[in-house]
Amino acid sequence: MDQEYESDGLSDFDLEQIGMRTGAFGGARLLKYVTDHFVTREGEVIGPERELAALGLKKVIQKFVGQRLVDTIVVADGEKVPDIAAMNEQAPREQWGADFQGNPAGPYTLVLVLKLLDPTNMERFAFITSSKGGAIGVGDLSDKVKIMRRFRGPGVVPVVSCSTTAFRIARLNVTRKRPDFRVVRWITLGDSGGSLSAPKSPKPLAAPASVEKPATPKPAEPPAKPVPEAFAPATLAPAPVTLGPSVEPPTLAEEMGGDAVPF
Repeated sequence: MDQEYESDGLSDFDLEQIGMRTGAFGGARLLKYVTDHFVTREGEVIGPERELAALGLKKVIQKFVGQRLVDTIVVADGEKVPDIAAMNEQAPREQWGADFQGNPAGPYTLVLVLKLLDPTNMERFAFITSSKGGAIGVGDLSDKVKIMRRFRGPGVVPVVSCSTTAFRIARLNVTRKRPDFRVVRWITLGDSGGSLSAPKSPKPLAAPASVEKPATPKPAEPPAKPVPEAFAPATLAPAPVTLGPSVEPPTLAEEMGGDAVPF
């Protein structure tokens, strides 16, 4: 028989219940790449020392008319994106605007949205990019995920560092920086990439090998008063929260399909 419990209301609440909207990305903080760093819409810089779990990717077509978002089309996972240039050509010219260089630009734009999660505080981010460099960074991460999941299963998720790397633009004959989601480790979230595994019971702390006896107080000093139990410090630190167990990278033999290393 299931044990009865009183709900605290947090697991069953969302802002729509009180007539509020959570935004296009479910309340996640928008994250963009500017020149050589990642920054939120509020101006917070997300440095490479911060580790974020990559939980999903969406392809989104946005339609802006007069700097106002009028339509959003989410392309299904695994499906090819429609011809954006053809969609813009078919759009009425009065819906067109201008790009950053002042050139005429159609109302439709393709953006990639990478969903990121801080495992330490559950803060959510949505990295949004419409640039070629950003698409290369996301594609490079996707390639690594596909390779790792061949060896460790579909539930493997990368924990990444928001870094930068060099990006060669041949037509301009220049080298610039682009986003680089550098994998720092791999974790598992259950049987599939979209679900979290059930929390595990914390392991008991091992008893110390030896306990050093406190020094005998000097006779001249009065004995310390006992601390009331209600104010006594905790003896056990809380177990850190983790999303899932770490995953070992595949060995070279696994990558070669079990064949011996030829050197």
